[in-house]
Amino acid sequence: MTHFDRADITDLDALIRTNLEAARARGVTLTLTGFLLKAAAVALAAHPQFNASLDAASGELILKRYHHLGVAVATERGLIVPVIRDVDRKPLLTVARELAALAQRVREGKAHPRRPARGTFTITNIGALGGTGAIPIINYPEVAILAVARARRKPWSAAGASSRGSSCR
Repeated sequence: MTHFDRADITDLDALIRTNLEAARARGVTLTLTGFLLKAAAVALAAHPQFNASLDAASGELILKRYHHLGVAVATERGLIVPVIRDVDRKPLLTVARELAALAQRVREGKAHPRRPARGTFTITNIGALGGTGAIPIINYPEVAILAVARARRKPWSAAGASSRGSSCR
């Protein structure tokens, strides 16, 4: 199943902008993807059926007790999905630092582990490509993936908000 939705990230965008310089002073670049990794770890803890892998031979869903999250990185060689281990156990700034370093190593062709790390869930951010959405391919044997598109400012009114209280601005 594929599902598309919008999210109001006005407050998150303000939080990133407010803390950008303080994070840079600590050698970290705050990005939406770093926050998505932490949010995904929290969501996966609440919904463990998505933090799992499929054992095709037995037909079993194997729930993971750890949160090793993959991040799709575009390179000249194609899309590569390195994994950040134990995202749920690390502070945001540590995750952001690891994300930036790992993405750089992948783009430089320096991240070639002997055994590729296996993730439990993948995030892909197509924001740099533009567009309004995408249908990503699940990174087998994982069972789910999250794709996000570029953040955009959109008109919004309280009268137009859904009954769930979500909105786009």
